[in-house]
Amino acid sequence: MFQPVRKKIAMHIGLCRNCQKCELHQLTINKSILRGTGWSVKHPYVFVSGHPDGTEDLIGQPVVGNSGNILDIAIREVGIKDLECLVVNSVMCTPYTDQSRLATRNPTKHEVKSCSTNLERFFTLVTPRAVFALGKRAEAALKLINIPHCPVAHPDTILKQGGTSSVEYSRFILQLKKEIRNAKAESKVS
Repeated sequence: MFQPVRKKIAMHIGLCRNCQKCELHQLTINKSILRGTGWSVKHPYVFVSGHPDGTEDLIGQPVVGNSGNILDIAIREVGIKDLECLVVNSVMCTPYTDQSRLATRNPTKHEVKSCSTNLERFFTLVTPRAVFALGKRAEAALKLINIPHCPVAHPDTILKQGGTSSVEYSRFILQLKKEIRNAKAESKVS
């Protein structure tokens, strides 16, 4: 359907895979760039996470494993189809603490800024219906490149609070529903 966008996304992924703007690429196994098929719709919902962990590095996709399950359940619960959704990381390489790759750390400001050009390029290729910042790190990265967004909890935070039965999850669902309603109302006006 949107073949030109698909080709541009493929080129973007290639550029990201070859990125060496900071030292994080040296220990990363698979850059965690994009998950989902939302590029096939005109206005996808975009979820931006902060940075990959070890599981995401092995799989090469953002927000997978237990936190990915929480996000996927929430997306279905609020009525977003998989086809309408993209998940990206603001930092695509895993910030390991050392060469053992046993633990990760938060990316430095320099690393976030270095990767912001990749995130910025991504947003020139898609026109999101709504952008959700999953946690404070994603929110800071989106502010850095002036992308309007709705800040929500990261699925890891929801897991730590008790998962889908937690108050945090209920709050997350309410925020998603509100933003989706607003996005639909705006698209009817324009």
